[in-house]
Parts: sequence; C-alpha cells; structure tokens
Amino acid sequence: MSPANMSGMDRLVERFLSYIAIDTSSDPASDRIPSTAGQLTLGKKLLEELSRLGVRAQMDKNGIVYGHLPANSRKSGLPAIGFVAHMDTPPGLNSRGIRPRFIKNYDGSPIILHEKNQLILAPEQDPFLPGLIGHDLITTDGTTILGADDKAGIAELVTMLDILVHNPGFAHGPVYTAFSVDEEIGRGMACFDPELFPCDFAYTVDIDGNDISCLDYETFCGGWTEVNVLGRPMHPGTGAGILRNACTMAMELHCSLPLRLDPYYSREYEGIIHLAAFTGRPEHAHVRYRVCSFEENVLWEQMHQIERAAKALNTAYGFPAFSVSMRQSSPNIKTCVMRDPRCLEYAKRAMAAAGLLVKHRPIRGGTDGIPLAERGIPAPNLNNGSYHALSFQEMVSVTQMKQCVEIFLKIVSADAPLSPAFLMIR
Repeated sequence: MSPANMSGMDRLVERFLSYIAIDTSSDPASDRIPSTAGQLTLGKKLLEELSRLGVRAQMDKNGIVYGHLPANSRKSGLPAIGFVAHMDTPPGLNSRGIRPRFIKNYDGSPIILHEKNQLILAPEQDPFLPGLIGHDLITTDGTTILGADDKAGIAELVTMLDILVHNPGFAHGPVYTAFSVDEEIGRGMACFDPELFPCDFAYTVDIDGNDISCLDYETFCGGWTEVNVLGRPMHPGTGAGILRNACTMAMELHCSLPLRLDPYYSREYEGIIHLAAFTGRPEHAHVRYRVCSFEENVLWEQMHQIERAAKALNTAYGFPAFSVSMRQSSPNIKTCVMRDPRCLEYAKRAMAAAGLLVKHRPIRGGTDGIPLAERGIPAPNLNNGSYHALSFQEMVSVTQMKQCVEIFLKIVSADAPLSPAFLMIR
C-alpha cells in the first residue's frame, strides 16, 4: 500500500481547517514569546493532538511544541530526522474569520476571489495555475489570508505522524517534529531547545517561491549596517555656507550606493543593500541598512562599501559627520547542509519517488533553518504546497499537501534504498 493511501490522510484537510480557524498572527510590538495568545492556543491544541496519537510531545515555556516518535526499525545507524513548521501568521494581514473556498478538480479557468476588490487568480498572471489543473484547491474569499503559511506544513506533519503511529509495519528511524512560534518576526527560534530536537538533520516545511518541486538549501547571509549622521544646524535663513542638514547628507550617502544592489533590481544570486529604516532631523539622522549576499565575504564587502562611501563624504564635508557600525546577523545554511549532505540525498530521493522533477534555487531570505544551522543541525527547506504567501490571494493545493505527506514518509522510511546519484542536486 502506498503511504499516501494509509489511514490518516483523510483527516489532512480537517486538520488544516481547524488550525486556520485560530488567529495566530505574530506581533512585533510585543516583548513576549510567543508574541500573541493565539499561538499558545494552537500550540496547546497540537500538544493534545500529538499526545492522543501516542507521540511523545511537550510544550516549552515559550510555546514551542516538540514531538518525538522513536524508531520502530531494527536497522542500526538510521539517522534521527526532524521537521519544523511555524504556527504564526504574518502581522498586519487579516487572519481572523477566515472563510476558505473549495475548488474540486480545478479546470484551469480564472478564480474570482473577491469581485469588488478585483482579486482574481488567473493563469496569465499566476503561471503556476496550469500545473494545478485537476487538483483540489483551497483559496481565500479575498478578505483575509488563508494561513497556509505555515499551517499547511503543520497539518502535513501531524498527518505524517498519524500515519506512522497507525501503521506499525511502516519501518522508520527516530522522527522529531517542532512547531515553532514567531517565525514571521524572526524571534521564536532564539528560544529553541536543541536538546528536545536531537536530530542528525532536519527540514523546514514552509512556502518558498510557489513551487513544490524545489529543494532549497541556500539562504542569504544577512547583516545590518547602521549609519549615524551628525549635521550642523543653523537658522535656514542665515545658514549659507554653514548649515549642514543631516537628512540631506544621509540621502547623499544613499544615492552614492550601487543601484544594482537595490532590492528592486536584484535577483537570483545577486546581493542586496536595502534601506530598512530612516529617521532624522536637521541635526541628526540615522539610517539602517539590511545587507544580504549568498557569500559571507561578499556580504562584508557590501557592508564595507557603505563604510567607504561614508568615509568619502566625511572627507568631502571636512568633518566626521558619518559613523558606521556593521554586524553579521545570519549565515547561509548551505555551509551547514554540506557538512551532512544526507539531508539532500534523502529529500531528493523521496521527491523523485513522488514523481517530482527536483529543482534547486536560492532562498532570497531566511528560514527557521538558519537558527538550526547555527546550532549545527542541517535543515534545507521543503515546500508545503501553498502559493501566494503574505497576501489575500493565498491558496493551497490539497493534492500537493497529500504529496508532501508522501514525501515526508519516504524521507523517514527505513526501507528506501539510497544512491550516491541523488547527491547531484541540480
């Protein structure tokens, strides 16, 4: 029997709908972890659900829910494999009162989500839609997000555990799950306890780029560059030859930076210098840049580029108006992943067996895999079958959700043969 047909798969959609009924949007203004009560509500629900299944589960003081299913295979040397999905949804986007719409056997025609607001999914603007013909879909009604980022991933992982528990003949090694908090605001994994997640390698299950065929294992190296600018205030009516406005000086610095690194123009493996915050008055201004690259040495070169531009302006103005500080905030997970490429081998083998032509592309951002990598756990990303995250056009393919469960089962299977050929990720 195919794992995808095992008992438990029929509850996948039911689980997903029960999870999106809980508002779990995170709050960057909160100083708590988790930042919102809804995440604790969902966490307690998941804790109860895993415990009823017979999974060893616990919730830590920060709301992260950990699950563990011991190995049932007699084979020795099987790796401990983990999966991570996050409970929160993005702040600032309505996730209350979600009214999902169901489309059976999608026929390829435009999908009108909200006629008045002119929210439409159409093949002309959404090139992934023709690939979903024949799928069962769940969409929004155009007034909220759907919450598939990342509750589709959570539903898939709980369903995987359900299938493993109720099919003891399905041999597997140690399996761990973690449902994290505050991923959307970049906080929750700071409290992650690796002792409750003792994996050889893991996978984040999340949306990235609307393509279930992607196995993603490269993220931006991220950094921050802070620039303080001191002006020379003077009454504007009598400031000729004396007044130096810190705001216009900061603008001069920004305009001297390479335009090709502006996020509007940058793509694929190109880096970015993103003006993330600007505050100022004539006497003082502060500029904060988010700087990213896929190579650590290039990241630092981009940050030093800002520093050199500031020093050049200090020389031009004749006084130390600009001061710059730099720090790296996150690594590229590829370095950690390549220390144990089994995580790529297992995933590619499973995805190919599920009928996917495996692709790879860089993640132009971050995932929960970054803090895992910082703790020494390789964690590439697997997509969860959802599309258009962070928008009222968010949708998910139920057909692909089932395919994801099948992939996860094939990853943890103790009986699947491995081949060095799968190390060749294209």
